[in-house]
Amino acid sequence: MDIDAVIEELARDARSMRFKRLKAICDHFFGQPRIRASHHIYSTSVAEAPAAGFGNRPRQKWSLKMAKKKINIPFRADEYSYRVQYSPDDQAFIGLVDEFPGLSAFSGTLEGAVKEIKAVVSEGLRLLAERNEQIPEPLSRREYSGKFIVRLDPALHRQLAIEATRKGVSLNEHVREKLASV
Repeated sequence: MDIDAVIEELARDARSMRFKRLKAICDHFFGQPRIRASHHIYSTSVAEAPAAGFGNRPRQKWSLKMAKKKINIPFRADEYSYRVQYSPDDQAFIGLVDEFPGLSAFSGTLEGAVKEIKAVVSEGLRLLAERNEQIPEPLSRREYSGKFIVRLDPALHRQLAIEATRKGVSLNEHVREKLASV
């Protein structure tokens, strides 16, 4: 593949550039990607742009993003709460993250889905920080007081109070025991 011709094509009409041709440009200038999945992430030797990445997902155009400046990201991707579920419709594992309900990543393996969603979160954290947008605090870093208010139907409130009295404990203790057994 003539890399100069591909670069000229990119300069003329970036929106119609095919994924394989863009990958060829990045491979030529940056070497093999350090993350290769639904998003390709390349290490670079430029201090101001430590990574370049682009994604190729079904029914979506690819996008190319280069880091332009050093940014402060307050949290690490591995601090977030991940889970993986299998989708029979997609015949793939889907990686999800609780703090970012809109993010997901697909892979043929459970381990691959975890790796993919962590890469997507890393990129998301970088983009949010770069745009000075609010970054959700990881659940693992949040402080909890141990108190919260629950609104109940009065009949349920009465029933719980009766149960607590019969057990000889406070209503608070009775509800805590019930919640702990769920």
